[in-house]
Amino acid sequence: MQTDKMMKAILLLTFTVLVSSSPVQPGNTAPLKQSYRRTLLKELIDELDKVLNFSKDTQGNVPNVFLTELKACEHKSFCQYEEELIKEVSGVSGAEYDPFRTDKLLMRNLHMFNEHHVKTCKRAEGPVKIHLQAFLKDLLHCAKREFTTSK
Repeated sequence: MQTDKMMKAILLLTFTVLVSSSPVQPGNTAPLKQSYRRTLLKELIDELDKVLNFSKDTQGNVPNVFLTELKACEHKSFCQYEEELIKEVSGVSGAEYDPFRTDKLLMRNLHMFNEHHVKTCKRAEGPVKIHLQAFLKDLLHCAKREFTTSK
């Protein structure tokens, strides 16, 4: 009998947690989506700042990687930034490449941002290759621009 009561209590608690953690859908979900978008962008900006400042402090450990230069700052550009980082940097081992792993915050936020904005993504192609530092600065510029234009 004691175990039956414990099982019922556990099931009741589990149900309570599940119900209380499910999102409430207000009549107008646009502000919720917008705030989530801004949160992703803000975290992306913070992570890019950390990576760029870390590599400034440790000049000897700056990855010597060259990526395709992206000219535009559009929604599709973020997807192209992600694709380029995944193909050229995410799979490389070494401590200096750690922030670019797909399970780290920088790449997760970039992926989540793209998941909500881009239906299909075509990898950028171009003759101009730039150093990882310059590539990240361009991505940071685009993220800041996107953040300031979204209210």
